Amino acid sequence: MNAKAEFDHIEPFDGAKSVARLGAKRSAMRGIGQALQRHPSGRSGPPEADFSGPLDVVRFHLWSYRPWHEPCLASKPEKPVKRFNMVELCSRTRFGPARRNAFAAILSVCGLTFVAPHPAFAGDATAPVLRGSIDLPVVRYENRPILKHSRLRNGFAYSGDEGADSVESALYLALGFDPVLRQTLADSHAARADLWIARLAFLPKVSASISRSRGTDIISSTRINTRVDEEDVVSLDLTYPLFTSGSRYHAVKRASAAARAADFDVLSKENDVMSDAVGSYLDLIAARRRKDALGRNKEAVRSIVEITRSKSKRGFADQSDLALARAQLALVEREYEKAVEAKEKASTEFKRVSGSMPASILREPSVDGIVTGTVEQAVARARSRNPRIQSARYSASAARFGVRESIGKFLPQVDLTGRYENAYTGPDQGESWNVGVKLTVPLIDPESLPTIRKKRFESASAHYRSLDMERAMEKIIRDEWSAFHSAKKQLRHEQQRLSQLKRAALAARKKYRSGFAAIDDVLSRQLEVLDSEVVIAELKANKQASAYRIAIETSE
Repeated sequence: MNAKAEFDHIEPFDGAKSVARLGAKRSAMRGIGQALQRHPSGRSGPPEADFSGPLDVVRFHLWSYRPWHEPCLASKPEKPVKRFNMVELCSRTRFGPARRNAFAAILSVCGLTFVAPHPAFAGDATAPVLRGSIDLPVVRYENRPILKHSRLRNGFAYSGDEGADSVESALYLALGFDPVLRQTLADSHAARADLWIARLAFLPKVSASISRSRGTDIISSTRINTRVDEEDVVSLDLTYPLFTSGSRYHAVKRASAAARAADFDVLSKENDVMSDAVGSYLDLIAARRRKDALGRNKEAVRSIVEITRSKSKRGFADQSDLALARAQLALVEREYEKAVEAKEKASTEFKRVSGSMPASILREPSVDGIVTGTVEQAVARARSRNPRIQSARYSASAARFGVRESIGKFLPQVDLTGRYENAYTGPDQGESWNVGVKLTVPLIDPESLPTIRKKRFESASAHYRSLDMERAMEKIIRDEWSAFHSAKKQLRHEQQRLSQLKRAALAARKKYRSGFAAIDDVLSRQLEVLDSEVVIAELKANKQASAYRIAIETSE
């Protein structure tokens, strides 16, 4: 467990000035001084950036943490470990498109990226801003074809000061808050890096080595005459795979399919986050509806108690009627407190999903026009658009290419090799080089058959998993379609029933005042009105949830 403190700091900084002038931020400035060295040509700024002007704004994070699970030594207290994390670098240097793209490609390897200009350069739209981290790379939505369909491709942009008051704001809050979504996005970047690793296997590998050795030779048996030999060797090795029996080609195909599956996993996780956000929002609305209905019913029963008390004083009602009315009021008040507790729990769940408390007034979502066409059309759209199905299909494709890749690794390999060596032995110097072709033919490898067999079964498993995903998604769409239309019809009938129950309750109350009805009839009618209002609230939530689920799973 770590104790962690973090702060941001922004202040002007000129690379040509002494870092010591910043005083209070000495520990952080040492990190900046290492990152912002003076350019060999005399210009200020990072040498790898080749800035032509001074570095103007530096924003950094400095945090300290102490591992609590490790005891501190009494003789030497443990000091917190300080790390420097550069977040933004700004310069007024203007970059052309070609230079900017080349520079951005180099910086992406280091985890840095260009973003919108810093507010300090609001008047200069061409001022580049670097954002990144020394420890963690930048995780953001790329302009890849699959991620263009993301609901939040341009970043986590929504912020509501008063909380979410609509389904749309709840969706954006949840998408920006959920950490597992960012984890899935980071996994997609890692899968894309694996694709580049597979592609770069077609390039030659060059390595250099320098060695220095010192030895002593004994010339006579008396060990008096000795000779010291010193040798310096500088070598350069080249390896280029010419023929790999298709393992490199299928490795690229496997990594490409895995990268596309990872991109679809991002969209699939977005669907999960949106489903949770919509569900929590609708549950909160239903909980508020139930609380309001119980509040209205509580006031109605309280008025019945007052009528019964008044009739009891005049001798037109006995104490049993008054006790029965008070018991019904206590029951309604108990249910009201349970509804208040359920509303608070729904608010807490909404905050867990979206990271923000809901607004005091929630707008009623409209699902008119969301569910269109027929159920067969919805199933067809889900099969062609749903990211879970697409991810399962590409995962199965990656597994198939993985089988061919594993087979190629146990087949003949042809490599082009080269070596240049320059050895200095005392006053002598020797220089040599050689170029050759290396053929490797596996003769006996006990691991080959079980390895290929394992890959084949993994491919079969991924294939059947994709088929099962299609069947499961079809069942979800059909169930939600049936639930939507059923809730729609039930809601219409229940609203008609509620209208008649309200009339019956009002008539029973009038009869009770006139002495032509018993208290039991009045209370039972009022309880039926309450049950009908609660059922309507639940049916509305079920209808809206089914509509949004169909829209999300079909990528509408």
